[in-house]
Amino acid sequence: MENDKLLKTLQELNDDLEWLDAELGSELNKGPNYWKDKDPAKYAKMLGKLSRDRKTTGHKEEATQKVLQARRRERGGSGTKSGQNGKSGHSGGHDKSSTSSAVKKLQNAQKKQGKRLSLDRKDNNKGYGAGNVRLVPDHLNRGDEENKAKKKYLNKKKKKK
Repeated sequence: MENDKLLKTLQELNDDLEWLDAELGSELNKGPNYWKDKDPAKYAKMLGKLSRDRKTTGHKEEATQKVLQARRRERGGSGTKSGQNGKSGHSGGHDKSSTSSAVKKLQNAQKKQGKRLSLDRKDNNKGYGAGNVRLVPDHLNRGDEENKAKKKYLNKKKKKK
């Protein structure tokens, strides 16, 4: 009799634990489409915020986009994962260690100056490493190495220091 009560109590406890596990499991296993399926309005709002942040000068998302675009240009290729003409395209992994400092530098400079800046390499044969990058206004950085307006801007900036 006592064993029956104990067995019944253990079964109830097991049922409660299974129910609790199912409840918590659904919250913990949020996949990439969790909000899209659960609350489409919230998902649309999140995407809208991300889109705005990527266009806002001085925001981390916008700085991250610019740095990642610069890194892709550095590697060459067509932008696909496999690339073209013997060059690798987008990398499979994330280069967090080398991009995070550049993102912070760009973000802070844009906030301070209040205008859109872009990464410019001092030596175009080298990559976008910390010592080879300077920040210039977007409209001046157009790929031309003999850009007189950009040179004038950089000389003026150098004289201020």
